[in-house]
Amino acid sequence: MLNVLFCIKLTSFRLTFILLLFLLSACSSSIYSNSDITYKISKPNSYSDSDYMLYESGESKFNPANIDRTLYNHQRVGKRYKIMGKYYTPKHEPYYDVVGIASWYGDKFHGKPTATGEIYNQYDLTVAHKTLPLNSMLYVTNLENGKSLMLRLNDRGPFIGNRIIDLSSAAAKALGTAEKGLAKVRVQYAGPANKKDIR
Repeated sequence: MLNVLFCIKLTSFRLTFILLLFLLSACSSSIYSNSDITYKISKPNSYSDSDYMLYESGESKFNPANIDRTLYNHQRVGKRYKIMGKYYTPKHEPYYDVVGIASWYGDKFHGKPTATGEIYNQYDLTVAHKTLPLNSMLYVTNLENGKSLMLRLNDRGPFIGNRIIDLSSAAAKALGTAEKGLAKVRVQYAGPANKKDIR
């Protein structure tokens, strides 16, 4: 009889423990989860050039002479920081115009915080840069196919080799760099981001 009661109590304890583990795992699901509903509704069904503000080479929609080069309060320069043994000093460079290598980042960082504090969404048209003010706009041109795109800077990076920017998955797809992975691009500062676009 004592053995039976012991087995019942042990089974009851196991069930309670399993239920507790289940509840804790459910609580650990947060806005950082890739399965979060926020990202499901923001994911486009398909990618096409018409989904983005793409500019073909030679068009005059982007005019550097019209850039607002003032640094606004909603833009964030930030303090000097160290990554992998190297120091980076953020600064406002209103005449930034550099040619270099672009890479892109996606699933691994999707749902994680960016340098601005917002959550990285690989389906948004955003970009990472090591030193330019956060919440700025960058005009990025893929020099290998002539496609250009206006992107909002909301993160820091890339910190590998001599790469100058990291594109979101959506930006890489739109610019035609996703399959190749790396591409030669021209990056131009394009003024402050719209406050309404900041999350």
